[in-house]
Amino acid sequence: MPKSIVAALQIGALPGGKGETLAQILSWENPIMASGAALVVMPEALLGGYPKGESFGTQLGYRLPEGREAFARYFANAIDVPGLRPKPWLDCRRVPGPIW
Repeated sequence: MPKSIVAALQIGALPGGKGETLAQILSWENPIMASGAALVVMPEALLGGYPKGESFGTQLGYRLPEGREAFARYFANAIDVPGLRPKPWLDCRRVPGPIW
């Protein structure tokens, strides 16, 4: 049975948004390429951000202005799936190289 190397990039979304998180993902490109990995796996919702612990200022039928602002920041950092991928993400796809 053939063997494959899989890189597990177990990191979390950064508070600065998708640009900062994308930079963090891409900072691992060289070590992953050097490992010979054929596939890179990452946590779901990594690039768009996962709002762990965020309440968006809500109670049943009620939302504070701060919650609206927090949700607007979260929404602004979301990505469309399927949709266009950020150019830096596409630039890391070299041949030969891992599937991101």
